[in-house]
Amino acid sequence: MCRLTFALAGALLGGVAAGQEMDAPVRGVVELRGPSDVASVVGKGKAVLVYAYAPWCDLCKQDIPLLRELAQVVRFDPHARDHCVVAKVDLGRYGELIATFENTHYPQLVYFDATSNRPSNDYHGPRTMDRILSFLNSKDPALSLVAPKRKPDEAKLAVLQTDAAVREALESVSSAADGPACLVLVSQERGAGWPSVLASVFARERAVALAAADFGLPAVAGELLVAAGGADSACVAARGRAPAPGRTSAAFAFGDDPTRFSVELVAWVNEQCGTHRLLDGTLSSSGGRIAELDQLVKGAALSEETLASAAKHIENVYLQAQHSDDDLEHASLYKRILSKALGAPKPGSWLENEYSRLKNMLHNDEVKSEKVDAFTKRVNILRVILDN
Repeated sequence: MCRLTFALAGALLGGVAAGQEMDAPVRGVVELRGPSDVASVVGKGKAVLVYAYAPWCDLCKQDIPLLRELAQVVRFDPHARDHCVVAKVDLGRYGELIATFENTHYPQLVYFDATSNRPSNDYHGPRTMDRILSFLNSKDPALSLVAPKRKPDEAKLAVLQTDAAVREALESVSSAADGPACLVLVSQERGAGWPSVLASVFARERAVALAAADFGLPAVAGELLVAAGGADSACVAARGRAPAPGRTSAAFAFGDDPTRFSVELVAWVNEQCGTHRLLDGTLSSSGGRIAELDQLVKGAALSEETLASAAKHIENVYLQAQHSDDDLEHASLYKRILSKALGAPKPGSWLENEYSRLKNMLHNDEVKSEKVDAFTKRVNILRVILDN
């Protein structure tokens, strides 16, 4: 079962200009402009939720932030992308599609199941994120969409104002367990308002060091940005100790769309630093997982023999090899889960019960943030073992 976490990030996404039109492109939303577009996505193995609108519809314009957020939920989680597509269609312009969507009023959400080219249902409830996610959950058993109400941990970003401070921060970057593996610097000039957002999202990541800096300093402009090929960038990431060539760096440009920035930059930092954070600071469905071990344990709950074989391989092979500290920590978590299951009278039942218990804990706002990470990692691994 796919669990998506989603933050109702009003501060990040509520600033969409009132004059923005519905027919403007929305990243992550498929534009349906005719029968061939519809045929390319509907009935192709993924559920499709289509937002039907007309550009003159004032209610539709009010839904722009909602549509953008919904698309981000799907794009931000690999499991969601495997099961669901978000699309939109201007039925005021492409009237020939009205019969396809069986719709003559706006706005309307039209749902197609994964194998049908005819709408299986329309959504008639309130156009709120919680209710739409619940609707999708009820239609597709592969989805378990959640909109957590917890906010990111409050955090502040250090400000590096001198060359010496930047170089000292670079020296702290290493792959050792006692230091960050990645330094991310945000421009004070071009990144106003966003350093604190990044600091909150990555507050619990020991692998990431974040700071704001003057990008005119030689250590930034003359070294990092030149090496990254991003002289006009607003964010730069460095990995590995100085001096070069032991260090690698990459740059990120803000672009003109502030609502795009929040998702794209968090995804970029994740890519650069090997992290798995969502906009609310929680872990995505990839957090705590190791691809090699996923292949080993996938569906292992179906057989006690398979569970035992996977546990033995992790202990005697994987944990004895050279891996990063994080991978060794996560591999030990796989091993503990398998060992506890094997110690239960009915391993398969224990795995199902533990999965349900931890998912319920994640919905409890009283759970401390450090526990949320630990529970999420276990849920992610259990989902693979159960092959949900």
